[in-house]
Parts: sequence; C-alpha cells; structure tokens
Amino acid sequence: MELRGPYDIVNLGTIMGMNQAMAKDCISTNCRAVVMHASRNTSKYTSCSRIFEPISSLKPNELWKVGDDKKKLMLEN
Repeated sequence: MELRGPYDIVNLGTIMGMNQAMAKDCISTNCRAVVMHASRNTSKYTSCSRIFEPISSLKPNELWKVGDDKKKLMLEN
C-alpha cells in the first residue's frame, strides 16, 4: 500500500480550489473533530470509533507512526 505525505494532500487540496489553511484543516483539525464527535455520539455507531492513546504512550520503536514535528516535541519533554 502506498501512502502520500500530508504536504502532498495539502497540494492536492489547493489544486481542487482550497487555500492552504483549509486543506491543512481537512487533514488535521477536521479529522480530530469527527473522531471526538463520534465518541460523544450515543447512536449505535459509537462502537465504531475510539479515542487514541497519547503519543507519549508510544514505545521508541513505534515513533515512526507520528510525524517528525510531533517526535521532536515528545523528545524535548
């Protein structure tokens, strides 16, 4: 499976007519809002969503799962 980086997705959003701020929100803020909203929802689909563990709970060999900027923040603390 091939995955694209976040900046590639932002560029794709700008090609589709979004500004960069809106495209960044689509892959970060809006995604978190959907997960948080689904976790508070009391419908039968609530079991399909889950809250993720904080980055600090990851083992050192699992840090590849998060972006470089988040790794730097975690290692500084």
